[in-house]
Amino acid sequence: MQLSFEQLKEITVGAVYMENIDGEMSFYKYFPNMIPMWAEQNPSFEERAKTTTGVRFDFHTNSKHIKLEIERPAKFEIYIDGIFRYTMKEIDSLSVDINTPLEEPIEDARVTVYFPSHKIGRVKSLELDDGAYVRPHTFDKKILFVGDSITQGWESGFDSLSFANKVSRYFNAESVIQGVGGACFSPEFLEPLPIDFDWVVVGYGTNDFDRRKEFDEFNYYMCEYMSKLSRLYGDKKVFVISPIWRRLSKPESRVRFGEYRRAIADEAQKHGFIHVDGSLLVPPVNDLYTDGLHPNGVGFSLFAENLIEIMKEFV
Repeated sequence: MQLSFEQLKEITVGAVYMENIDGEMSFYKYFPNMIPMWAEQNPSFEERAKTTTGVRFDFHTNSKHIKLEIERPAKFEIYIDGIFRYTMKEIDSLSVDINTPLEEPIEDARVTVYFPSHKIGRVKSLELDDGAYVRPHTFDKKILFVGDSITQGWESGFDSLSFANKVSRYFNAESVIQGVGGACFSPEFLEPLPIDFDWVVVGYGTNDFDRRKEFDEFNYYMCEYMSKLSRLYGDKKVFVISPIWRRLSKPESRVRFGEYRRAIADEAQKHGFIHVDGSLLVPPVNDLYTDGLHPNGVGFSLFAENLIEIMKEFV
């Protein structure tokens, strides 16, 4: 039984816009009108804004099998009842049995299919057994994540193990993850969305440090962003993460980086947001990073665990 586009829309999480063109289904974390704006700021941002970061199918079924066919090989990851079971890399079709790790049949399984975070994942079909039911998963919370490559999950190893996805799973949250590698505080990309989020998690600043060398320029855009964030989500729980540790060899660079971090913290608190000290999320240990900037898989696990401990206080 092949699910229709309408059925797939019902079980899709993390996409603000979906389209079906000649049987090829596309899912987007930004509305189409935002993509040219990203391209105008930096040509490389266009592809990153189009990627299916955080998009997933999330549903319950009594089907014993599923078959996923995608438009071209991309890294899809499949969880069964919350357990990471399958990954797709160099293939464009995958048929799997739905069972437990002990091969015991499941009468009612939760299936979560994570789309690629750094590629554009397009789906041709999702098939279940004939006569099987499909029911969208019910969530307890709605979270919006906005930020740069760390929010997008660069270097996490597996996309479903990014901090944003791990936090979403822990809180059983429907989430939209608008992470774009290389992005800075840019208020024009903070768009109203037709979702009543409970929490908003913001993670910018490390690219501002690289690209906006003059503190006054950085501070202007950062403050404008915080003001718009307050207008859109001032009645929500807003967590602003100051940049995590990064390898800086020169003492003067470390001092300046600290100034950027303190400015973000001060402005967040000025608007009544919850400041999360990024330096406490991932220890300053080179082995927890791939390049002195992006956490590796273990680093992202620590990031998520420590952030969850902070966010649990506000449930």
